Amino acid sequence: NLTGRMSTSVAAILQESAKCTLKLLSSVLPPETKFEKLFLMKPYSGMHDDYTFLARISGFPGKSHGKHGVGQDKGDHGPNHDYSAPFGGDADCWKDQEKLVEYVSKLALGKRALLVHCRSRILMPQKVTRSGGSVSLIKPPEPTSEEISIGVRVCREVAHSVVDVGPKHTEGAMCKRFRAFWGDKADLRQFKDTSIAETVVWKEFERKFPHSLLHGSL
Repeated sequence: NLTGRMSTSVAAILQESAKCTLKLLSSVLPPETKFEKLFLMKPYSGMHDDYTFLARISGFPGKSHGKHGVGQDKGDHGPNHDYSAPFGGDADCWKDQEKLVEYVSKLALGKRALLVHCRSRILMPQKVTRSGGSVSLIKPPEPTSEEISIGVRVCREVAHSVVDVGPKHTEGAMCKRFRAFWGDKADLRQFKDTSIAETVVWKEFERKFPHSLLHGSL
């Protein structure tokens, strides 16, 4: 019950926090400093992120049952791809909305992001009716907002690069997926080391506006 709404990205954040805690405890800092950092420092939303973005869910598709099982990826990430398939196909579910946004955000940011996670939205209370000794659900809990907050921790070496490097040209299946996802933005490019790979070049963004580049990718 405690981890019923926990995603794998949240679990990754907890693991990273645990590593930081162990590192702090084994440091040479005075005991009172360790105590202050661990128990007196007030946590805040976004403290684990480098950037935060908002995604608004509008015109979200109705219930659509995918052909494939949970977590499977058949490589079709084009505009007609059923993104609900990896999560059971129940696209009406608010949980799936958050999972889908997180899933697509990871694909869009690629190597730029070390961690992408969607924060769970606040839910309106469910409505039930009581008849005798039985309880019936009239209205399930629903999110109070269509906006989903996306926290991103970036890889600083490539986060601000105007070129997204995809799979090598010899990786046929991966290239097909890359092109299906990015469409006309994808193009083959040869690098100085003579390697050839799929790329997306963000010509409209400059390095001095890295947040805009990440926002454009999303």
